[in-house]
Amino acid sequence: MQKIFIFILSVFLPMLSFAQLSVDSLGCVLMADQVTTIAKNVTVGGQNSLSINNVGLQSVLNHFGSSGNVALLGESTEQSSGASIGVIGVAGKGFAGYNFGTIGGLKNANNGAGILGLDSYSLPIITDKYAGYFNGKVYIAGSVFINGVQASVSDMRLKENVVSLSSAFPNSGVLDKVMQIKSYKYNFKKEIDTDSGIPSYGDESEAGSKVHYGVIAQELEEVFPELVTTNSEGLKAVNYTELIPLLLESIKELRQDVLELHELLKNQ
Repeated sequence: MQKIFIFILSVFLPMLSFAQLSVDSLGCVLMADQVTTIAKNVTVGGQNSLSINNVGLQSVLNHFGSSGNVALLGESTEQSSGASIGVIGVAGKGFAGYNFGTIGGLKNANNGAGILGLDSYSLPIITDKYAGYFNGKVYIAGSVFINGVQASVSDMRLKENVVSLSSAFPNSGVLDKVMQIKSYKYNFKKEIDTDSGIPSYGDESEAGSKVHYGVIAQELEEVFPELVTTNSEGLKAVNYTELIPLLLESIKELRQDVLELHELLKNQ
């Protein structure tokens, strides 16, 4: 018992020399130098300015430091086995569309990044404002979307079993298959389909208010099944990027038909 008491004193006495430790009637703990009310379960520093009312652990720094301020630092030492993780963010079952494992943002007009990723710990000088800034290799197992458009890697060194489209469709050609694809003008639904569980883009979405042009995934799947994916909810998506080489090959086939027809007419 005496050892436990000595340990508690050794931990909390240095804290109390620089900060005030308070406990309210509900058992909430507050440790800060300039805070008047206890509003969180555990608060280190000051109250937050983000209007977040339920926080498990909060750390706020309100003082300017010439060498920089760090509100929350996670550092993992070397491990002989198992994972070594500095910080983990996991989202629970919150309101639909508002589940975030980790959030990072810029609070003022100064240059910087909401999320900074580095392959070596050397802080860069950022000369603009970014939601995310990465210095080093970035590996993404899923898809990348830029302004809503899916981007694709196309380096020859990453490919195998490469066959020209003219050889891939030697009998019917690509043009005949492309002619089976129907194209449409449409809007996205603004109401949620509760029976299928497919979410709506909603009235507030820019995508929901605009006119769009495209194909129907179910129809394209019958012609080019490789260009259609289906998620766990049964929602189908189209790989429009890989439609481009098929259209290019169709144009070349059509051009060849025109040349042959032109030669035939010329010889009559």
